[in-house]
Amino acid sequence: MTILYLGSDQPGAGKTAFGITLVDIFRNRGISATILKPLTSTINPADDLDPRAFETLLSQETQEDPTAIENSVTDSVLENCAAAVNETAREFDVLVVEGPSRMSAQDTKKIVTALDAKAVLVAHFEPNMTVDTLADYRNILGETLLGVIVNGLTEYQTTIPVNNLLDALAAIQIKSLGFIPEDRTLLGLTVPQIVKIVAGKFIYGEEFATGLVKHILVGGLGLDNGVSYFGLKGNKATVVRGDRPDIQMAALKTPTTCMILTKGIEPIEYVINEAEVEEIPLILTKSNTLDVMEAFGSAVNMARFDHPAKLARFEELVSQNIDLEGITIGLGLSTQGQIN
Repeated sequence: MTILYLGSDQPGAGKTAFGITLVDIFRNRGISATILKPLTSTINPADDLDPRAFETLLSQETQEDPTAIENSVTDSVLENCAAAVNETAREFDVLVVEGPSRMSAQDTKKIVTALDAKAVLVAHFEPNMTVDTLADYRNILGETLLGVIVNGLTEYQTTIPVNNLLDALAAIQIKSLGFIPEDRTLLGLTVPQIVKIVAGKFIYGEEFATGLVKHILVGGLGLDNGVSYFGLKGNKATVVRGDRPDIQMAALKTPTTCMILTKGIEPIEYVINEAEVEEIPLILTKSNTLDVMEAFGSAVNMARFDHPAKLARFEELVSQNIDLEGITIGLGLSTQGQIN
């Protein structure tokens, strides 16, 4: 059995997304693999939703809630963690272990040593990010550290920041495993999440609410033809006043993931019939359009790696930008299969 530990020094770096994607890639290449999160920095372990994503996207069995780490990694925590990991690892070629967020280099070393694992760090890209913290991990983890992945590389700041980071990583002898660019699909929201954001309810089509929303379009006063305007984007939610059937019908004639009707005004029967024909969920909210858009603006943190479309897109990005062969060889899996 081979164990890969995924660590980071900050939340939201992308460990869950990369871990799930790596397991899926391994499986597609004939390497039996699974992912486990035995420890969490969340105060209430039941609030950690990462294991639910394992179940949803990888069809894994439900795991027990992770053990919460209050201040530091104690010997008893390490023993329980190692027992749970080793029991699972015996059944697979590779077990990916997702570590807690905000884990110090010293505590990361304790876990990696207890699991006899190799480690990969996932860092979130910042325009002026430094490698000071990463240097601590390199010094403490030594040869068990296979390298670092930088996630969320911004679209318009690439060449100079990347070159600067590569030089800085080389100076502290950390291998760069690649840079994953940011992507709108990964920030998408599911329709049930949107219902919560707008404090709404389904009035039709909850059974069709399986799509991913990547764009929000507001229907209002304008000179453009409604169908032409709404046709600019796919994978979208449209926000329309409940008393504007003309705008609602124009939106329903274009690819739409869901429609949000504001001011608590239910649509006319003709609009509902069109939604039935196109199988587009209708969501009713008492909020006005401005309040709905403000709610979306503060809902970025609700986006989670929890949808098959996100897995498919992230797998493309990882395959194109990450040194998967280097990870495979670093794990001693080169005789079992190469990942190209």
